[in-house]
Amino acid sequence: MDMNTPWSSIENKLPALGIDTAVGLEFCAGSEEFFMEVLNEYADSPVDGALLKKHLDSGDLKEYRTLVHGIKSSSRIIGAQDMFSRAEKLEFAARDEDMDYINSHHDDFIKDYEKLISEIRTL
Repeated sequence: MDMNTPWSSIENKLPALGIDTAVGLEFCAGSEEFFMEVLNEYADSPVDGALLKKHLDSGDLKEYRTLVHGIKSSSRIIGAQDMFSRAEKLEFAARDEDMDYINSHHDDFIKDYEKLISEIRTL
């Protein structure tokens, strides 16, 4: 997303991405400019499916949990409620070493997370 893009041209596109702008603006003190900065940071996250898979495959659930926690927190801040909820469930599953849950939800979560990032970048 180009920071020169006016808020009015992306505001109506965010709900279709699963982003609740009211929630995002609330976390950004009502500042549309700050919200756009936060969206850019979300889209530029170094955490991706390959990194999470690396930790998952090596059995490093502590690092996996930390990275998913980051996705959870940043998703909440931008108002991506579904992504927040799904990341929270994976975080708790990692804490509880619930590999059945992680194995059955990880791939779809990553696919949707990376799709969201891609869509934010195109705004």
